[in-house]
Amino acid sequence: MLVNDAAITLPTQDAWILACLNSPAMWFFSFRFFPHKKDEALSMDIQYVERLPIPKPSDSTRAVAEKAVRRLIELTTRQQQTPRTLLDWLRVECGIS
Repeated sequence: MLVNDAAITLPTQDAWILACLNSPAMWFFSFRFFPHKKDEALSMDIQYVERLPIPKPSDSTRAVAEKAVRRLIELTTRQQQTPRTLLDWLRVECGIS
């Protein structure tokens, strides 16, 4: 896949980072401290992302977050699979592409 200068790739498998970046607290922080673009989009420039205050979790907190992240990924995958299955059925049964 290709990305442009508006994307940041984080080479990690750490579910804690994913949980923190998608938390309400991080959205609040980002909205307050990141530059705003057109229509209130946030500029996730690397110089701001590098300074995000991500706390070190305790072992129990990390375990809870990892379980929640795995569950959310599973639900998202299932939710995205439903339209794919329906579109595949329409393509096969009705010749609709």
